Amino acid sequence: MDLINDRAGSPRDGSRVVALFQEWDLLSDELGREPTIAEFSKRWGVSTATVNRDLRDFREMFPGERSPSRILSLLWDAMTDEFQPLMAVRVVPEDTDA
Repeated sequence: MDLINDRAGSPRDGSRVVALFQEWDLLSDELGREPTIAEFSKRWGVSTATVNRDLRDFREMFPGERSPSRILSLLWDAMTDEFQPLMAVRVVPEDTDA
């Protein structure tokens, strides 16, 4: 969450991208695969324009990523405790030495 908030242009943008991660993860789990924009739109009751805007904001924060799927997979793989919240997994951007 810290990384998203650092990269977001505003708290509202950060919150939308966090919601995108959570909703994308849940729907991917329900479908057993990555959702399409139409499936995401229908499942969450939002317009395709809204989904495209949120994905655009996500891609601006995570250049080179097409969707949240790969990052979510990395976060799930990084979990060391089955009760640890997913969004609490520490993420270090590739472009830093941290």
